[in-house]
Amino acid sequence: MEWPWIEFVRWPYDDDASHFCVRASNGVYVAAQEFYGYPADIERFGRALAGFPRNRADEAHFEAGRPDLGWAHWLLLRAYLVDAAGRAAMLFQSRDGAEDPWRGEARFTIHCEVASLNRLGAALIAWGSREGVTVREELAPWGA
Repeated sequence: MEWPWIEFVRWPYDDDASHFCVRASNGVYVAAQEFYGYPADIERFGRALAGFPRNRADEAHFEAGRPDLGWAHWLLLRAYLVDAAGRAAMLFQSRDGAEDPWRGEARFTIHCEVASLNRLGAALIAWGSREGVTVREELAPWGA
């Protein structure tokens, strides 16, 4: 089984927003979701991950779009602690706005070490507003 990973890609767009794609794998499932958003929102998520966890109940969230039908996309990334031993997880959940039979959605959890999430956060902060650059981070599984 391959190690889990998450990847962020940013493409140029015509206004202040950017066209992004997030791809992720927990080693079994792989999914991708495109969305439009702002680089500052990605950087804010990176800062939350870089300092994660601040306490036992800390979570780092990124959300783009809405899960309601009629929205073009929805993406939720949620990093949280699983137990007192400091093991963490990243929930990947996405949906497009289409109805059946064209609907697409995914939901899975990546089990990973906190340090991997901290490295991802640092990479997202450093990424900044560079277009056409991919940030990909392997998320070390528990006990790796």
